[in-house]
Amino acid sequence: MKPPTGLRRALHTFTVLLVETIVVAAFAIPLTAGAATPRPSPYSALAPAGRLSPPSVLAPPPPPPAVSTPAPTRQPASSSSAPNLVVIMTDDLGAIDSRILIRLPNINKLFLQAGLTFDEYYGETPLCCPGRAEFLTGQHVRTNGVVRNDARLLDPSNTVATALHEAGYQTAFIGKYLNHSEMLTDKTPPGWDHAAMAIYGDMTPSASATASSWFIDGTPATEGYPDRFLVDDSAQWIDSLDPSRPFFLWATPKAPHWGPTRGEWWLPDIEAKYVDDPRCRGIEPWQPPSYSFSEAPSGWPLSAICDSMLTVDDLVGNLVTQLTDDGRIDNTVFVLTTDNGMAWGQHGFPLKNNPYAAQMPLYFAGKGIVPGVTAALESNIDLGPTLAALAGTTMPEAQGTSFADSLVDPSLPGQPWILEDEPTSQYTDGPWRSKWWAIRTPEWYLLERGSLAPLLYDVTSDPWLEAPVTNAKVMSQLLALYPY
Repeated sequence: MKPPTGLRRALHTFTVLLVETIVVAAFAIPLTAGAATPRPSPYSALAPAGRLSPPSVLAPPPPPPAVSTPAPTRQPASSSSAPNLVVIMTDDLGAIDSRILIRLPNINKLFLQAGLTFDEYYGETPLCCPGRAEFLTGQHVRTNGVVRNDARLLDPSNTVATALHEAGYQTAFIGKYLNHSEMLTDKTPPGWDHAAMAIYGDMTPSASATASSWFIDGTPATEGYPDRFLVDDSAQWIDSLDPSRPFFLWATPKAPHWGPTRGEWWLPDIEAKYVDDPRCRGIEPWQPPSYSFSEAPSGWPLSAICDSMLTVDDLVGNLVTQLTDDGRIDNTVFVLTTDNGMAWGQHGFPLKNNPYAAQMPLYFAGKGIVPGVTAALESNIDLGPTLAALAGTTMPEAQGTSFADSLVDPSLPGQPWILEDEPTSQYTDGPWRSKWWAIRTPEWYLLERGSLAPLLYDVTSDPWLEAPVTNAKVMSQLLALYPY
């Protein structure tokens, strides 16, 4: 993945109207009659009373005044037109260039060669449980309340799963749910027809490369290598489905999460047959301009991470083959992403839950997706509403908004600004540990941590956040956006 581009494109009402028409045609999702309106920012409702959005130097011009005609709403699509949705959410995959994914033949073919790459996709809170909760609920971390790695904090009653299930989808998650799922009283959350919940805790040795513990539809079970079971169970579940109804699969492998028994930060567990696989040898370590990690001074090693991802590549290949054989491939949208980004040595941070781990990989492929690269600025709270929109439904409790328009017109700019927020100073490893928050626009990045003075970066000239700048006007405008 390329570094942040900081490119800014103007919004045009004509473009929005045209794209609305294209989205409907591409995904065969009926809309009710009504006047089309530009996609609103999910953050406008967060601004405190008396605080105004910044002027056009930082954001597109405001939309025209609302008319009395109600805004259009999406209606549930018929089973014949709603696409199948497959979301593969890896664990701790950093947002770098393609040097890992290009070594994975199925991922390379589906996502890199034929898919749409999001170069400006960020997690609001780059930590496991908060990131997963933000995806599931479409809500800001302080709204959904999952501020640390504890599955019990999530209210699962209003999620992308419940929305799609109510719209007629067959639904399943297979793999990691949220950390410490073993402490959940109910291991079959609402909205899921099939719940294969891996029990990892905080990735203790019980989740090793040879054995794994699960609750499968509420029944405890012991399986082998966790991501191989995910591959097999995904295939079995799809085989069991009613082919006349669409399905949603949230597949959540363990890879490439660090293996606690392996020693160094960059060594994940690897399926035995893929240890030292020749396809993953000779990858140049990751060493961007902001890299400064003394334990790996020559750059972040990537070969073992690639090895661990080969089982995920098998998952992609098997799904494509299976859906091709049963005639459903042309009505399927595939998504590849992760739960949170990783710093991988940037600014001295090896792992996550810091500002340099906010960026995440995101790829779409399949039905209606225009291949290419987009610089649309999006947040992980927008992903769930996007899936709901593709399905012809909504997530009423979500604060994020759909970016389905960018799937058919990658030139659209996305959000004018997004929030990053770590409100509780949870686990990280690096030069500092404190609460922090940030406001990101296509041009600027404002970071405030603890009680220190805020720092402003011009991401158009400094995408790696190495040299703060002074601009009192811009800083004042961005500070005014912070909602808490």
